[in-house]
Amino acid sequence: VDIEKYYSLEMKPEVNNLPLDEVILLCKNSLLDSINLRLRSDVKVGSCLSGGLDSSTISSIAASMLTEENKLNAVHAKSSENNTDESEFAQAVATSNNIDLHIVIPTMDDFISKLDDLVYTQEEPIPDPSLYMQYVVFEKAKEIGCKVMLDGQGGDETLLGYERYFPSLLGGMSIFKKLNRIYDYSRKSRLSFKDSLLYYYYFSFPWIRKMRILKKFTFVKKSYLNRLDMSLIYTLSAAYKDPVELQKLELTKTQLPHLLKYEDKNSMAHSIESRLPFLDYRFVENAISYRPEFKIRNGWSKYVLRAVASEYLPNAISWRRDKKGFESPKFWLDNKSVYLPVIRKSKIISKITDGNINGLTNEIIWRLYSITIWEDAFNVQIGDL
Repeated sequence: VDIEKYYSLEMKPEVNNLPLDEVILLCKNSLLDSINLRLRSDVKVGSCLSGGLDSSTISSIAASMLTEENKLNAVHAKSSENNTDESEFAQAVATSNNIDLHIVIPTMDDFISKLDDLVYTQEEPIPDPSLYMQYVVFEKAKEIGCKVMLDGQGGDETLLGYERYFPSLLGGMSIFKKLNRIYDYSRKSRLSFKDSLLYYYYFSFPWIRKMRILKKFTFVKKSYLNRLDMSLIYTLSAAYKDPVELQKLELTKTQLPHLLKYEDKNSMAHSIESRLPFLDYRFVENAISYRPEFKIRNGWSKYVLRAVASEYLPNAISWRRDKKGFESPKFWLDNKSVYLPVIRKSKIISKITDGNINGLTNEIIWRLYSITIWEDAFNVQIGDL
């Protein structure tokens, strides 16, 4: 059997040469077509609605394509913590677009009791409790009879939605121009000048990231820490000099594949088909071909999408600067009285660390706990080096 690559994601020069108004129109039309295609179904279709830009745009456009008798159902996982609660935005989208919104509010007890199921579903340690928020969204979708769910996965990767993409726009500039651009960006975005500068250096210079990782995991025995493969960090840093190459890398190798894996397993655990309009191959090909300055413009990430979304959404949604997305309450991580006793029983953790775990951050404690749950669920053992 000969295995050959049959597709490569490449930039379209004819799209790259378009002016901004035509790019916005193309983005709108390709997104409308993608959503319309994914509404084809002989079963009930719903949407995952976090209240963020991506899911809100998809939900509002989908709702406009359905009839009153067959209107869109959306599911939102509400955080019980004010700082991470986006329910007001989800409700605003539902109200303005005549969407039936179903809100589920998972508790910490729910989370702890379902963690074994979540780890079993994912078949690996859970990097972040927010995966449980996605899990309960699909669980609720099954309960209300939505066998197909639209989701906003891929919007950030296709349209430069993360702040860490900003450094990629600085490639080839002199240091003076870079500083000016960083200053200008910080005045218009939610990042301060200091934060913007740190983003640039952190993501552009691999040795900085390497040093931070090594410092963060000093509790891991050197015999294991020295075996870390840092090659991906260098590959990513090199790609930051070219936004298109960075996007291709994130879409095909680094960022998106593991996010899609999480989503696929969480949805399939509840017999749900998840459909992702931002990842229609035609939309992706167009999106990576838009000029970078149209995707990050005047301090706004995903500028092109915001321009499209403003036709369907309240400005409080389409021009939001804060970014969350089914985020779990922060206090879920602050549960060391539960996590530490379990971690100390782990054979894997005791083998790869020096045992000094009391002073670690909540995030690291959680990840060690997650490894322990996975270890028990699948009877995982680690061999000698």
